[in-house]
Amino acid sequence: MAQVQEERMTWARRCRLYARQRPVVLVIGAVVAALLIMALGAGVTGALGAAGAGDGGVLVTRSDTGSSERGAAEVEYDDAASDDGVSGSESKPEKQEVIVVDVAGAVGAPSLVTLQADSRVGDAIEAAGGFAADADAARVNRAAKLQDGQQVYVPRMGEAGGGGSGAVAPDVGASAQGAATADGPVDINRASESDLDALPGVGPSTARAIVEDRDANGPFSTIEDLMRVSGIGEKKFEKLKSSICV
Repeated sequence: MAQVQEERMTWARRCRLYARQRPVVLVIGAVVAALLIMALGAGVTGALGAAGAGDGGVLVTRSDTGSSERGAAEVEYDDAASDDGVSGSESKPEKQEVIVVDVAGAVGAPSLVTLQADSRVGDAIEAAGGFAADADAARVNRAAKLQDGQQVYVPRMGEAGGGGSGAVAPDVGASAQGAATADGPVDINRASESDLDALPGVGPSTARAIVEDRDANGPFSTIEDLMRVSGIGEKKFEKLKSSICV
């Protein structure tokens, strides 16, 4: 027992003697140990942080508030500019692709026909069954261009009235011009109700009666045939005869 205590005392004396002889070595060793401990702690902290992020942890980063506000303002400005661009643009009117024309007179099937917008009188006549056997085709300008709402009237052989391009009524119902000859009288075989209503002494009911009689009994051969219409006597005819033709 005494020998063990003596050995411990001998070892302690040796350590103190070593420390007095080599103090610098001990200081360096302490510093190295401290650095190792710090490095180990940093590694453990980093590993724990990575594991937390992988498990859905919250990662806090520094944001530039000023930059975010500027970015939001730029987005709003772009949206406003885009909206202004849409509202400011003017929609172009669509070009009419088809027209409707009334084909009457000496054709195979008098009717309303639908044609392409650039069609001509000849196209309208073909769409209505072509010329009838008694059609006076020489008086029809088949090359004339059509407009929506026009009337194409094909006269019969021996039928009086304007010829050539006059076989096309530009705007039936708008005025008596479309049913007039070169001298101005209204062609009672082509005139619409509104055209007839504009004649002296003719009202809406008489104009309607003229059109109904013409549709039921065919065109008038002479202007005197107009007196076959109920409501038109000799006195009224005398007022009309200078303003009408067939």
